[in-house]
Amino acid sequence: MNTRNLAILHRRPDVSPEEFQRYWLETHSGFVVKVPSVYRFGTNLVLESTVPGLQPDAMGELWWRTPEDSEIGFRIPEGQRALESGHNIIDQPRNTGVVLERLDEFLPDGAADPPPTVRSFHFLHRRRDVSAEEFERYWREEHAAHALELGGLLKFATNRVRSTRLEGFLPDYAGEVWWESLEACNDRASAPGYEALVASGETIIDKSRSAMITVQELQTFYPAEQA
Repeated sequence: MNTRNLAILHRRPDVSPEEFQRYWLETHSGFVVKVPSVYRFGTNLVLESTVPGLQPDAMGELWWRTPEDSEIGFRIPEGQRALESGHNIIDQPRNTGVVLERLDEFLPDGAADPPPTVRSFHFLHRRRDVSAEEFERYWREEHAAHALELGGLLKFATNRVRSTRLEGFLPDYAGEVWWESLEACNDRASAPGYEALVASGETIIDKSRSAMITVQELQTFYPAEQA
């Protein structure tokens, strides 16, 4: 089981986008990867959000060794130092987040993991007439195959939503799509395979309650012993 915190961030009003990114990548990341049991830290700039009332600037991804570690990680001294570092650039009262459990990753046959690119997080609610067991079976065994046939898609991943601090928005799952480019993401409705993918999703997904956050991946950081 891989547990991941999506830290959905707003920069402080007195910090420019350039200063936010510089400090985040050059300084703050060093504090985050010193938090015990954080084995991976991803940094992303948010390009677009369709989550109601949410227009963040950035998204951090903290991967934990166990679910329990994600509960206590910022209560210990190393975590407190990371939080203090974040105060220099992050508007803390407006922060929110989601905790995900990774289920599966899917790549087209023969493909390797893509380099940093545009990725979209699709926050999903299952249809009320579909059980959680049937949703996950269909999503992972059948819907993923349709996703891999979509033009412009480089990789697809499935996640359960374990908890969320998105006010008034409580999705069940999160799908992730890695795209060839922002244009491929924006033009997905005209890409080969899109109609079949939508038809497949309607079997299990309540489309009326879905939302998406699109990000530009920046850098991924690891603890010194893993670097």
